Amino acid sequence: MIRSVIIDDEANGIKTLTNQLATHCPDVEILGTADGVENGKYILEKYRPDLVFLDIRMQDGTGFDLLTSLPAIPFHVVFTTAYDEYAIKAIRFHALDYLLKPINPDELIEAMKRAAETPVPSDNLKNNLQVAKQLLREERVEKIALPNHNGIELVSLKDIIRCQADNYYTIFYLIHARKIMVSRTLKEFDELLSPENFLRVHQSHLINLAHANRYSREDGGTIVMSDDCCVPISRRKKEIVMEVLERMTR
Repeated sequence: MIRSVIIDDEANGIKTLTNQLATHCPDVEILGTADGVENGKYILEKYRPDLVFLDIRMQDGTGFDLLTSLPAIPFHVVFTTAYDEYAIKAIRFHALDYLLKPINPDELIEAMKRAAETPVPSDNLKNNLQVAKQLLREERVEKIALPNHNGIELVSLKDIIRCQADNYYTIFYLIHARKIMVSRTLKEFDELLSPENFLRVHQSHLINLAHANRYSREDGGTIVMSDDCCVPISRRKKEIVMEVLERMTR
């Protein structure tokens, strides 16, 4: 049995999630609910749950405010939020679990499976949340959280030279010849990073335009990066790549 609490300032949201859990996730027990940050702190201390369903924007603060105020986070967190571009960006950039309201039952079931199968997040989750909280406030991105075998590493976007697909994994090539392999697809990172000056130039390659040194016509067209790697441009992507490069020279 997974012992849980719900923290949400919308009574209807609490009621709906309670009903969905009863119907689709009978192994999840709801110990209590709270309608904001301060009451949320109280029920967390009272019940010490395994899992917390946490709204992001509430009347007396954000879910990030609540979590970063705690001395430790010895439980799983699943954020629940209505569509909010910056809230979702903060969550996705920092490898946090979330459900978008109205909550899809299949996604709820999958989230509960992940919670049951994965260990409680490590201590560095607090640092991760601090950065996510800043992003939510400032509506800009400077770092991305990359899960690794030790936990989560926060990487500055300016330090990423390029990303390369490796089946269902993505390899991040960073400055100082560092590499990080992440068990998420390149498509996911393309969606996250394309608005942040990154460009998909090939099915297997995503580049940081800030690290693009020059274009070469060799081998059908390549981008030479700051690490001297020649990244191929696919035939399908060539037109849009050339348009972007031309805009950069104006």
